[in-house]
Amino acid sequence: MAYSVEIKPHSFKTVKLSIDEDKITLGDKSIATQEITGMAYGATSNSTNGVKTHSNYSFKFGDDNGNELKLFFMGGAVGTTKGADDTYQEIINEVWRHVGERLYKKLRTSLLEGKPYPIGKAKLLPEGIAFERKPLFGARKAYTIKWHDLQTEFVNGNIVLSSSAEKKAKISLAPDTTFNVRVLYAFIEATREDGAILGEIYRKHGLSV
Repeated sequence: MAYSVEIKPHSFKTVKLSIDEDKITLGDKSIATQEITGMAYGATSNSTNGVKTHSNYSFKFGDDNGNELKLFFMGGAVGTTKGADDTYQEIINEVWRHVGERLYKKLRTSLLEGKPYPIGKAKLLPEGIAFERKPLFGARKAYTIKWHDLQTEFVNGNIVLSSSAEKKAKISLAPDTTFNVRVLYAFIEATREDGAILGEIYRKHGLSV
C-alpha cells in the first residue's frame, strides 16, 4: 500500500508526497524506487532567545541520471492531524522500507566485493573510510580511518568521523544534504552491534585488526 501525505512547503502551496514500491512522487515529479541511488534527510530546530520556535525538515532523493526530488517543510505545514515530527518519522520509515534497506545491502555488498563506495568527499573501502583533507597550511593529505578505529559524533547536525589512532584523520558529513550518509551511519551502528559484519569483510580481503 502506498504511503502519501500532503505538505505545505510554502504558505501558498500544497504538494503531495507518495512513496510505494514502484516510485517516489513529489507533486508532478517521480523517480522509480529501484533507480534511486541516493537519499538524504534531516531536521533542525530553530529558537529565539533560547526558546524553540519551529523545526525545519528536509528530504532529498536522486538517481544516477541526475534526477532529484527535494522536499523542505516546517513544523505546522503538514496537512494531517499528526504533528510535523510524527510525519517526518513516518516518511523516514517509508523511505527506509522502500529505498534505505536496498542501499544498505548495496553498501555491504560493495565492501565485500572490494568496490569503492563514494559518499560525499569520502570513499568507503574494505579497510575503512578514505578521504583527503587540506590543513590550514600545507598540501592536501590522504587519510584512511580504519573501521576498527572509527569514532563518531554529531556536531551541529553533521556526523563527524574520526580515528582513535590518528588525531588529524577527521571528516564531517552532512546527513541532510549528502547522499547516503544515513546509510553509512546505519552500517556503522550495525558493525558495533554485530562484529561478524566487519569480520566477514576483513576475511574476504585478507585484512586484520
